[in-house]
Amino acid sequence: MSADIQVMEVMTIMGIKVSPLERIDSDVLTTLRELMNASLKHAFITDHMLERCTTGDPNFRRKDILVAYENDELVGVLIGGIRRSAPPDMVSEHRSVGWVKAVAVRPGPHRAEILGSLLREFEGLMKEEDKNRLRACDFASWHFFPGIEVHHDFYIEELMRHGFSKVSECVDYEVDLLRFYIPQRIKRLEERLMKEGLSFKRASRGDEGRVAEWVKRKFSSFWAYEAKLSFSFKKPKIWVVEKDGRILGFSVYGALEPNWFGPIGVDPEARARGIGSVLLFKCLQDMRLEGTRIAVIPWTSHLFFYTQVPAISAVKHYWIMEKKL
Repeated sequence: MSADIQVMEVMTIMGIKVSPLERIDSDVLTTLRELMNASLKHAFITDHMLERCTTGDPNFRRKDILVAYENDELVGVLIGGIRRSAPPDMVSEHRSVGWVKAVAVRPGPHRAEILGSLLREFEGLMKEEDKNRLRACDFASWHFFPGIEVHHDFYIEELMRHGFSKVSECVDYEVDLLRFYIPQRIKRLEERLMKEGLSFKRASRGDEGRVAEWVKRKFSSFWAYEAKLSFSFKKPKIWVVEKDGRILGFSVYGALEPNWFGPIGVDPEARARGIGSVLLFKCLQDMRLEGTRIAVIPWTSHLFFYTQVPAISAVKHYWIMEKKL
């Protein structure tokens, strides 16, 4: 008897069924959100986040969402994805990669078996499409998390048991903006840079094309996409710094998620002058004035740069994991 047949028989005995999501609408998304929040004790999934990472993703396919039922009760979900259309210049580079954007299984006696069944089903789908690597969970711009939060030890252990290994790591910072302030050092720094001819300003709608092109050229298509999103608000949520009409840096907030800061970048030729620090505080101050209580600085390995921010209230540590198929 083959291993696959044995697994199918075990799943049948346990009353567990895994299949692609049959339909997706607001009611289904609400059910998935509730399951994810009940199963991921160190995460918070909002309606906005779930929609952005599923139907709001231009790469979205309904068949990439797998659901698990145990005796007709929804007990697990795996939200996967592939890079099939966006950003266009990354489709070819990522043609052999599939992503587990998020996986959540309700606590219970068969939790490991359910997670394993979801993973095997998704791996089978990715193999059929000639993918040779799986990543968790760094599907840039349409991601829930940059990786697996280290305190989700059940998921890390089970992913490792199924052949995944850590390939990198990063953190999120959480900032309590109730206690946020701009240090005098930053104010003096901005004054000095302005005397040197630099100007810091909130970008206007007419800047969108020029700024997005600059961000793509200097950094990445992902950051350019997020920069473009920042112009979709009545008041663009992006700051730029210029000198003599030349862009030297940019900083975005609230583009992907209302309480997320970033991306932020400074031209390599203009670094080590404090430009990024001023941009950082400009955006966080705006978030405070707009009523954001907890600002999240997501997916970063620039640990020392962000420790200058007052009122950091939490740090979340993630493993980015990969499996070769």
